[in-house]
Amino acid sequence: MQKLRLRRISILAFTLLCLLEITRAGDVTAASYTNAINATEKFNNLWSRNDMPVAAGVVGRSWLWGTQPIKVDLEPYLEAPGGSRQVVYWDKSRMEINDPNADPNSPWYLTNGLLVKELVSGQIQIGDNRYNVSSPALIPVAGDPAEVNPTAPTYATFTNLASLNNDHRATQNIGKPVNQWIDKKGNLKVDSLLEGYKVVASYYEPLVGHNIPDVFINYFNSMGAVYKDGYYAYDRLFDWVFAAGLPITEPYWTVTKIAGKEQNVLVQLFQRRVLTYNPANPPEWRVEMGNVGQHYYTWRYGSLPSPSILGTQTSSFVRFADNWQGDKLVEIGNGAIRREVLFGSQGGAKSTSIQNLLTGQEYLSNPGAEFKITMSHELAGEPDNNVVLDSGMFRATAFELPLQGITGSVARVQLEGEFQGALVKVWLNYQALSAENFIRKWIEVAPFEAPDWVIKQVILEDWQAIPALEPIAPVQRFEQTFGAGEPNYDASIVKKQVNLNSLSERYFVANESNAIAALDSQKEGLYFFDESLFGDELFTNSGNLKVGNTDFVEATNGFKSGSSVLGAWSGSLELGFKRYSEFLYNHYAIEKGKRDPVWFSTWYPYEQDINEKLLSDVVDRMQAAGFYDMLHIDAGWQFGAPLQVNTERFPNGLDPIVSKLKANNKTLGLWINPFSRSYEAQEGYNEFAAQHPEWVDTQDPKQRFCPLSGAGDYVQARLLEIARNYPLEEIYWDGRDWYISGCQSSESRWRTPDEEHHAMLKYYASLLSDLRAIRPDLRVSLWSAPANVHWLSVVDQVQLSDLDTPPILEAELARRQQMYQATYQYPYSAIWGDWYGVNYRRTLMQGLGQPLNILKYATVSVIGNGATQAAGSLDLTKVPKDYLSFLKELFNWRKQFAQYFTVYQHVLNFPDGVNIDGEAHILNGRGFIILFNPSPNSAQVDLPLSEPSLELNAATEYLINDWTALTAPIQMGKVKPGDTYMLTIPGYGYRIIGVNL
Repeated sequence: MQKLRLRRISILAFTLLCLLEITRAGDVTAASYTNAINATEKFNNLWSRNDMPVAAGVVGRSWLWGTQPIKVDLEPYLEAPGGSRQVVYWDKSRMEINDPNADPNSPWYLTNGLLVKELVSGQIQIGDNRYNVSSPALIPVAGDPAEVNPTAPTYATFTNLASLNNDHRATQNIGKPVNQWIDKKGNLKVDSLLEGYKVVASYYEPLVGHNIPDVFINYFNSMGAVYKDGYYAYDRLFDWVFAAGLPITEPYWTVTKIAGKEQNVLVQLFQRRVLTYNPANPPEWRVEMGNVGQHYYTWRYGSLPSPSILGTQTSSFVRFADNWQGDKLVEIGNGAIRREVLFGSQGGAKSTSIQNLLTGQEYLSNPGAEFKITMSHELAGEPDNNVVLDSGMFRATAFELPLQGITGSVARVQLEGEFQGALVKVWLNYQALSAENFIRKWIEVAPFEAPDWVIKQVILEDWQAIPALEPIAPVQRFEQTFGAGEPNYDASIVKKQVNLNSLSERYFVANESNAIAALDSQKEGLYFFDESLFGDELFTNSGNLKVGNTDFVEATNGFKSGSSVLGAWSGSLELGFKRYSEFLYNHYAIEKGKRDPVWFSTWYPYEQDINEKLLSDVVDRMQAAGFYDMLHIDAGWQFGAPLQVNTERFPNGLDPIVSKLKANNKTLGLWINPFSRSYEAQEGYNEFAAQHPEWVDTQDPKQRFCPLSGAGDYVQARLLEIARNYPLEEIYWDGRDWYISGCQSSESRWRTPDEEHHAMLKYYASLLSDLRAIRPDLRVSLWSAPANVHWLSVVDQVQLSDLDTPPILEAELARRQQMYQATYQYPYSAIWGDWYGVNYRRTLMQGLGQPLNILKYATVSVIGNGATQAAGSLDLTKVPKDYLSFLKELFNWRKQFAQYFTVYQHVLNFPDGVNIDGEAHILNGRGFIILFNPSPNSAQVDLPLSEPSLELNAATEYLINDWTALTAPIQMGKVKPGDTYMLTIPGYGYRIIGVNL
């Protein structure tokens, strides 16, 4: 290769610490740190080779990847270590490393995903041979977005034309003109006028049977400037099979809008890329890679990461500086928030600035210790002997910048101190990600000798804010609470125990908050969180912020804390809570990216009275209904021992049912309650308890099983066996297992109550991690009240209540009230909706015998959250045909737009059962507003487009459609936020309004 010494440019290093998400939970291992750095180099080198010359202005040609990453992340992949692979999304593609331990010199160590194949097929690949089923993408393959380009072909257009399974092969046409049009419906038409473009087929790919035109082959074989090892060189640009994959369609001409103007464009779909040829472009830009990375990310996750949270600068930064006294200053931040930390030359560390860069406002008034580590001597029988090691007792000895680049930066500071004569080394880590609105901080402690001493707590934020910063909390509507003040949603009997005063008030200046703080102008502020299973955070009206986590780790084992997170926001208070929820969903909750399957749950129609014959018939009826995804077998499937099949009811085990599910492309969900024996009447574990007295709590009259004994090993082995053998997509974990304490058996593996608490939750986290290594798409829903938002790093959904018997209409109103309140604390899709359907424990006249309009209203009331679990969980031999047909239409519509139901925005007032209420599901200016009329008489309401959390531009006209009929939207015109647009909602009725859809 000839080197061209055009000019030397420093390589942009990628930050993959955010990709590893090692600050979510678990330890940073040497291997993971090394893999992160190796991945940094590989991703960087692949991008730099082709696109560095474009970015630097050395050449003028189209991008192979794009200007900068869209998202750096981990995604589920069954065969990858830990069940997740490293990915970087770009405009044009997705880079991925499936096995970081493979040979890094292999050209296939880093690949770019088969995104086009997934977009066309509607199947999201989560393993070598495992897929989540979605719908083909309704996104134009080329040109402007669908809302302004409605007639352009989409990926779904090609579903029945593409070679997804070595089908739809074409005949060889080398030398013949490319002269076929394609429209959005997939209709093909030969047009001799297209021969004027002089594009001909020049290569036939025999493996898949498709012709490739000369304009694309010439592009594939093109030479030019590339960047390698710090120099520019002249070489072939890329291996086209590696970059694009094999063709899966023929080349077709189509009409699409580009920057609002209709143009003739040639498109061809390959496994990994879409290629376009636009004769109207300058020669060097006529062939381009389509924005497949953008399209795929939007299809899979609902929207691209929003730029609305950022200031004018989005890149992360780290700066080291010395002051005149010899102290070291470390500054880290991004486009939204900045932190400055001072490390004294004689010791000590403290933050000296916490600044909202969106507004320029400083929030820090008086700094506290940069960290505090609480040591306990309770293993020596001295539980009250606690010693606090704070940052003032440590001196910084090294400053490192292990990762810095266009995706993020990390500063790492080593400090040394002493505890009872032993050297204590700690590392403080600060992380800022580009294109985000938060920064992280965590601490690692090296193992040190301190017999019988444990690390019990770490405080990472303990500082005094300016007086104008105030704690904000949602108005508490539920009059009954748990001990720590969490709402008791089981007490939400409508109009009796819900405070309906001041319906329009959503939040107030509180004595304390565990989510956001706002400046007294209520136009900006901070959100805060601790990324740990044992996290705790609190901002009080005295202006003190504390963020940290408890734990129970012996000093000789070393320790890594969770991360404290500080995020900045500007705008209304509603946006403060929205930014908090967005952070939880996008960066902490494990649920993101998984599908929300339509259940048939056996509990609602049958409770525990189930058997093999009944469920075999249910699977047949599920298949005939045409909208179910999963059979969830609730209580009644076990007997004799936890997770052992009741052989009286299922003489052949679950295998015949599972075989039938697989044959019908359905998955399995299972109910479990393996330890607390909360449902002994249904399960009957007495014989098992007698066989294993060493696992039984000797102090408990129910004889519960202790998780930290051989019972835990047994449950883990049995669940892993089930996951390996069955298409397990959901576990519903019932009972009080997650709040077991003081479980004393002869095999107990804990010494103090604190150790039991922490070790038990770590056991559950490890168990679920092992399950997801087998089933990356597994969802775990937990009912163990009161729920804890920190659990969302290990469980997908938490159930907040168990309201099973309110009358129809009242039950649905209770759920809408719960969602209105709970979404200030939990991400919407991480709440397990506990709706019990329209006929649970109801007579015919109380349930399925109600008029169809009432059944429809009740179901749509919970379509965003709750309906997928319960709406179809009915005795299918008794469901009215018109209601079953409606359910099919409703669920097929919801699946088509599933991405919008991962989010929730508050509109109108708290649901009171009298006035119209509603909810919004808007992503980047598109989605739905659903309005409900809980009264028997029709009523009018102004379409609430001006709600701050919708973040719609007041100067923009939005296309409004009525989707109430589900299958045929009715155009209603264009409306600006702030314009009056009155809607009539019938009594016990609803309206589904699409925005830019």
